[in-house]
Amino acid sequence: MDKKSYLVLSGIMIFLMITVADAMVPPCIVSSNQYNPYHGPMNPGDIMSVFYPSGMYDLWYAEIPLTVTGAADQDFTTWNWQKIQDIEIKAKKELHVHLGLKEEVSEPLEWIRGYEDSTTATETGSIRLYAGSKENSSGWAFVLCNTGAGPENCLVPERLTYYPGQPVLVWYRGLPSFDDDAWVGIIPTAIPHGSEEINDENDVSYQYIGKTGSGSLTFEAPEPGRWDLRMFDSDDSDIGKEICAVEILVIPAGTGDVTDDGIRINKLAFYPGETIEVWYLGSSSFYDDAWIGIIPSAVPHGSEEINDENDVSYQYIGKKGSGRLTFEALEPGWWDLRMFDSDDSDIGKEICSLSFTVL
Repeated sequence: MDKKSYLVLSGIMIFLMITVADAMVPPCIVSSNQYNPYHGPMNPGDIMSVFYPSGMYDLWYAEIPLTVTGAADQDFTTWNWQKIQDIEIKAKKELHVHLGLKEEVSEPLEWIRGYEDSTTATETGSIRLYAGSKENSSGWAFVLCNTGAGPENCLVPERLTYYPGQPVLVWYRGLPSFDDDAWVGIIPTAIPHGSEEINDENDVSYQYIGKTGSGSLTFEAPEPGRWDLRMFDSDDSDIGKEICAVEILVIPAGTGDVTDDGIRINKLAFYPGETIEVWYLGSSSFYDDAWIGIIPSAVPHGSEEINDENDVSYQYIGKKGSGRLTFEALEPGWWDLRMFDSDDSDIGKEICSLSFTVL
């Protein structure tokens, strides 16, 4: 491809310090896109779990009034934001943080209380925050801002499933060591990883990121199929290296036939009663009673009969090929969405599954 022009974005400088002055605000929410907005307010005694891609983050927090007396109380740019630097979110781990333990510890860094194993089936991790009790009726807001680049966290799309023509919003983290022509492109998943030259020849869309360090890009979803967003540190085939990649799924806008199969959902953690949006790819080879159901993660995979006996909710998808379903999140715990190509215990096979949690 002949890349004639490219987009230049201003980078974000992140200073390594434990706390910041009152005028500072979390850099990852100071944008028109409002990526990674803050969470809160958390009332005293509240507990909240949030999933993030594995990687290094700064934990920003602010003590805020629970009773709003004016516009300033609602403006996050006026809050007294402070941060704890270099918090690591680990894949399949949950980090426990106790906000506001001022009576028990002298330094905010000591609010970090360690990790516990998580049973998520994805390469994400989570942070579980406990809001300390306060006598002055104040609560807490927090956000994690990514601070580094690497294979696990340098590309984060807004979601994983799209229809053709929809905007694909993706946040990226590069490095100042990248060349001026570093780029991100959409490339068929089937194209081998690694070679800048081969990926350059096969991209269907691309944008330059250069040395900007971090920012957001918007692409247009291509035709139905499996695609990768891939980042390269240079557009020179002799020196360019693939830095990271993330797969997205584009499904037909109608009910046209597709050959791939899969399940995607709108997020990985829900509260009881929340709506679970499911996008799926099936096949015309499925039976008329092919189905997707919610099943406890502890139930063994494979047997249609056993899964049928243990589902708490299900819907038939038949031979439709692709589409969208909605379920309701039930009681807290770990759950799977599992797809079977038939409701007949003698012939039904498990096609795929995706785990999520209800908090």
